[in-house]
Amino acid sequence: MQTRSTEPLVQKVYALGLTYADHARETHQLNQGTGVFLKACSSEVAPERFVMPTSVQMMDALQQLDPELAAWLGRYGFKLPVLLDYEVELGMRLLENCTLEDINNQHEPVPIAYFIANDLTARGLQICGHKMANPLSYWSAAKSMSGMLPMGDLELEGSSRMWPDINLTTRINGQLRQNARTSQLIYSPSQVLSQVMRQLPEQRLHRGDLILTGTPAGVAMQITPWQYRLGQALPRRWAILLALKKALRNPKFLQSGDRLEFAGGKLGRVSLLIEAAHETSTYE
Repeated sequence: MQTRSTEPLVQKVYALGLTYADHARETHQLNQGTGVFLKACSSEVAPERFVMPTSVQMMDALQQLDPELAAWLGRYGFKLPVLLDYEVELGMRLLENCTLEDINNQHEPVPIAYFIANDLTARGLQICGHKMANPLSYWSAAKSMSGMLPMGDLELEGSSRMWPDINLTTRINGQLRQNARTSQLIYSPSQVLSQVMRQLPEQRLHRGDLILTGTPAGVAMQITPWQYRLGQALPRRWAILLALKKALRNPKFLQSGDRLEFAGGKLGRVSLLIEAAHETSTYE
């Protein structure tokens, strides 16, 4: 066990979704397959607080992705809610450059440093990707705002041969929300690396790249079978509006003043206070 190196940090952050069967089940995406997307925000080791994005930032982000949907919501006077969700995850930091050939080498596994992180997510923006050809672009935007990658400051050196046996937990104001072991991951470390690499044109990962391996069950956003069927039956915009309004009634989403604590056994614990940002303007 060692503290995080002070060497130049991250080149890129890749994240995987739906890598625990129980989480895929609670979000009604068991048959959707694993998604790989970029998380375009810098890591913050052991932060003390997280300042939530404003409704202006949310609408600006939606404007970049889907200006027609942003204008439609605006006509109804609807401000896109943050719906901040938590996702404790085991993280991987590449200690060497690697290719698919390296991953498939049975004699020399890829060296990796493991750590804990939280893939904070603005579900309001993610929901807007409903029925889009490339919903992962919405996932990426929803997870890439400032501060959305809090990390522990401890690392455990290992390899792509097997996962370290880590118990991942999330507590909100002391209440246990997530509790799972890394042995419940659907994929092996080498399979995770392969899935990420196959999405890259050069099919190569670089020393310092980070990979978030997905979250177990217990997140705030959960979807029942009837909600899924209704969302599929309705026109896209109305399905999104209905989902957003329903989610606003869900008390499990993080609010200003909440204390988020996530832990990974010997990989340590991170505690941060959720704070609201000051709204300086109104989206037109």
